[in-house]
Amino acid sequence: MTTAFVRIAIASFAFFCAIPFALATLMVPLSIPQLAAESDLIVHGKVISITTALRTDRRIVTRVLTEITETWKGEHPGSRLEVVLAGGTLGTKQVVVDGQPDYHPGEEVVLFLKFNQGKEAVTVGLGQGKFVVWTNPETGRKEVYNPFHGRVATGTRKSQGRNSQETTGEPSLTLADLKRMVVRNPN
Repeated sequence: MTTAFVRIAIASFAFFCAIPFALATLMVPLSIPQLAAESDLIVHGKVISITTALRTDRRIVTRVLTEITETWKGEHPGSRLEVVLAGGTLGTKQVVVDGQPDYHPGEEVVLFLKFNQGKEAVTVGLGQGKFVVWTNPETGRKEVYNPFHGRVATGTRKSQGRNSQETTGEPSLTLADLKRMVVRNPN
């Protein structure tokens, strides 16, 4: 084996090992006041359904229909709201957008939303704009979490509302506290 061949093989291996890291999404944590300030609409509600479609520009999008329980900031006519996400699975084609939140029917959520140029609601800060609501079995209080705030029940499927008494070491954030933080800083 020649030295040049070994160098090329090592360089190729290093290049292909680096690809997953190069494609990763860097997410800068937003504070709750920052999320609120960047949002046009903040709602508390429940996910009703999820559909995936192909747009006329051939992009796959996921549409999340939410029943609004309460509006904390902004205005929206009606009791239902559709949130649009880039990507999804359509037949055998799948498009994944790193950092995009996952949604599940029946899931209780608080959504920090912005309207895009097409007047569609999208989450602020990718997954940061979605807080999952869960009931802490020890306290009976409703708590919330997103990738950077609140604590998560562990040992369960977090998104399906089933929670154990074990939680991550993060400080808890109640639904009531989140609402107070948002309403106090409506911007």
